[in-house]
Parts: sequence; C-alpha cells; structure tokens
Amino acid sequence: MVAGLMAQTPEAAGTPPGWMGYVQVAEVDASAAQAGALGGSVSMAPHDLPGVGRFAVIADPQGAMFAPVGPRAK
Repeated sequence: MVAGLMAQTPEAAGTPPGWMGYVQVAEVDASAAQAGALGGSVSMAPHDLPGVGRFAVIADPQGAMFAPVGPRAK
C-alpha cells in the first residue's frame, strides 16, 4: 500500500481536508509514547483501523504532523 483515502469522521468536523504523511513502524503505541517523551504530542491516540492496521496521529516538537502506522495491537 502506498496511499490511502478516507472520509472525514464526525469527530473531525470543522477540520479542513488535507494530506498527511504516514510512516510504517513496528509498534504504533511505542512510537506515540516515544514522540511524547521527546517533546512531541499525540493528536490522535493509537487505535486499530479495520482492514488497515493500527495508527495514530502525532506532531513533532515544531508541530509537523504525521501518522505512524503498523500492525494491529496484539
């Protein structure tokens, strides 16, 4: 898979459409925790996306957002 497209959820109402970079990781939960420990922030907690895997939305300390994606939680 090299790209994805999804409808905007009701929880994201008011958020303008946009593009997001995805980074494949071995463990999404650990990556989100590490981002927070290194000064970043978690905008969307890790969760499973049926048929895709597990992902989160995080921001680096300067505010650039991206999504780590990986296998579903065990």
